[in-house]
Amino acid sequence: MSLEVQVMAWLRFEKRCPLVLFERTPRFCVGGRPDVIGVTKDRYLVEVEIKRTLSDFKANQKKRHVLIRHLKLEAWPKQFYFMVPHTLVEKVKPLLPDYAGLLFCPDGGGYMNVEVAAKLNRASRRLSIIEARRLVELQSNQLWAAVRDQQYVEPLWESEVCI
Repeated sequence: MSLEVQVMAWLRFEKRCPLVLFERTPRFCVGGRPDVIGVTKDRYLVEVEIKRTLSDFKANQKKRHVLIRHLKLEAWPKQFYFMVPHTLVEKVKPLLPDYAGLLFCPDGGGYMNVEVAAKLNRASRRLSIIEARRLVELQSNQLWAAVRDQQYVEPLWESEVCI
């Protein structure tokens, strides 16, 4: 199972986010596209950036969206996490920004571990109904494009095996 899918499952079932999206930019901002975001039932964002290598994690600190986050916290999520392979946890922990939490998945996969809980961003504001609807629309468009381009595998319940 890919790291993205594991994070999406964690957001959906552990954090109880009714809406989970990948590669979507919240609030129509310029400054990076999170790997995975969850929208809570109260319409707050939980963002997860997946870093597969130490150099990838270190390079993240130079990205524009990280600098913008320091200037405009209210425009950013209620919680922010990095997700890394279990082999990087001890190397990444000392480099973790104070606002960020740290997730990892054991080698065998399956369940997600929270190594460091993310601090709540009290300055974060919730999405408006219009912003939440727009995120759903953007994700739907992305799924439709994948189906159109035949990158989407047909669900088992619609396959000939079940007919």
